Amino acid sequence: MELALRKATRDDLRLLGEIRARTILAQPETFWNKQELQIAADAWATMDVQNDFDNHEIYIYLHNGVEAGFVSWKGAYLAYLFTLPEIQSSGVGSALLKFAESAIRPTHNYIWLIAHPYSEKFYEKHGFKKQPETEIPFGTTRLHKFLKTF
Repeated sequence: MELALRKATRDDLRLLGEIRARTILAQPETFWNKQELQIAADAWATMDVQNDFDNHEIYIYLHNGVEAGFVSWKGAYLAYLFTLPEIQSSGVGSALLKFAESAIRPTHNYIWLIAHPYSEKFYEKHGFKKQPETEIPFGTTRLHKFLKTF
C-alpha cells in the first residue's frame, strides 16, 4: 500500500489530538470502561502530543486528502500509531508501521512500544513480542512493552 503522508507541524497539534481521541473513544468497553475512555480521550487530545512534538518524528496519513491517522517515533521507540475507526482494518495501520520501521531501521536493530490490550494482536501480527514482566497498570487494564528486532 502506498501512503500519502506529510510531516506534522505545530499547526497540527489539535488535529493529532482529535485523531487520538476519536480512535480511543471507538474502542470497545471490554478494555476500558466508558469513563476511562473519556478521560483518556480528553487527556490525550491535548497533553502528550504537545509534549512530544519537539523531539519526535510525526507523520500524518491523508486518506482521500483528509487527515485520517498518524505515526510518531523517537529513536527506536514507536510512541503513537493511530488511524481513524472508519479506516481501520484497511491496511493503513500496517503501512504506517512499515513506514516507521523503515525510518528506524538504519540507526537501530530493534523497535519497541507500549501497547494497550486492544492493539496487542496487531503488533504481534507484525512480529512484535510481548516482553515478560513489563505489565504497566493503566486504569482497569494493563499495558505491556513489546519489542521487535530487525
